[in-house]
Amino acid sequence: YFFPNSDAEALEQVVVPLCTILYEIVRPYFIAMYDIGSLCGIISILRTEIIEEQFEGGLGKGEALAAMRPVMEEILADVQERLVYSMQQYIRDEISYYTPTKEDLLEFDAAEEAEEAA
Repeated sequence: YFFPNSDAEALEQVVVPLCTILYEIVRPYFIAMYDIGSLCGIISILRTEIIEEQFEGGLGKGEALAAMRPVMEEILADVQERLVYSMQQYIRDEISYYTPTKEDLLEFDAAEEAEEAA
């Protein structure tokens, strides 16, 4: 077990525990995030710049970094889950329970009148 048969196995034995530590460190930060724009940005970076470019990009790194992929995909899944939760909260708080004010209705009426006049 301790003596790996290849360089890839040796690298995997080092990388997997480090990735697990990375996951345990960053996960609480993602779970605490509510900002939808920030979550979308993180998802974009994880998906395109890390998973697609580094693991699938054909840069010759894919094999060496293969041990990191499951952890990066797990982080991506957690951030996506947080985004879904944040969107549900936003829809519930800002859309479902929204009660228009008189000013909102006046703006709507003014826009409707302007449209009819055109």
